[in-house]
Amino acid sequence: MENAMDRIVETLRDKQESPAAKARRLANALIRGLQSGNMDPNKFLAGAKALADYINSLNLNGDFDLDAELAALEKNSRIANSLGRKKIDQPLDGILKDMKKKPPPKKIETKPPPQTFDEHIQAVADDIGNHLSLSELGEGDEVTILIRAIAAELSKLADSAKAGERQNMVQAGRNACQRINELHKLLGTYANRCKDPRTKERLLRAMQAMKNYSVQLKILTAVKAASGKEKDADTEDQLVSVAKGLGNALNESVTSVKVMKGANL
Repeated sequence: MENAMDRIVETLRDKQESPAAKARRLANALIRGLQSGNMDPNKFLAGAKALADYINSLNLNGDFDLDAELAALEKNSRIANSLGRKKIDQPLDGILKDMKKKPPPKKIETKPPPQTFDEHIQAVADDIGNHLSLSELGEGDEVTILIRAIAAELSKLADSAKAGERQNMVQAGRNACQRINELHKLLGTYANRCKDPRTKERLLRAMQAMKNYSVQLKILTAVKAASGKEKDADTEDQLVSVAKGLGNALNESVTSVKVMKGANL
């Protein structure tokens, strides 16, 4: 670092150069010091900032106290020491390039629109899960646990339908219906203590809808399973429509609970 400091001192003493030329020489001196491997990159950054501030504040066309200016530079150097030392194991260009790197933008994964029966059912399950995550009720919340369980049964229904596993389809429909009944009972306690008539009415409508869709889901799943490998377009369309309606009712109930908790209704 001695040669670098010698160049800095020479530059400061030279009153013939323009401020721009001085800045270039000072920067080069710092860079060469870093390239030598004897200067901590953290010190380099701190020194470069101090040097920039120093140059901007200097009246380079007038007289100045070199000793005072170097003392100020020394002070900033001591401050940089607290940042710690890192060994330079790569060229300067690589270090500076890494410093300028920006993290790549996060890719937003978009799924193609569902086409088959199982894809439609899975899309409903995904939508329920996404809405639940956005609501931030908390993973330990009873409503969250039950609705995630319902979404999981819809996913099992989709997988079973795709694999042609009729018994598993029926079981998934029954399990979903049972979890919906449990959720309906739990939401009833929220409705009973809700102080806001509009929010209460909104929750009660969602509860009634999910109860109706629950019965239809159980029946249509059994019909779909009974059809075996034969494609029953009408039943599948009805089942997809019921699953979407159920998903909307569940999402509506989550929103109502979130409002109640947030406003202490």
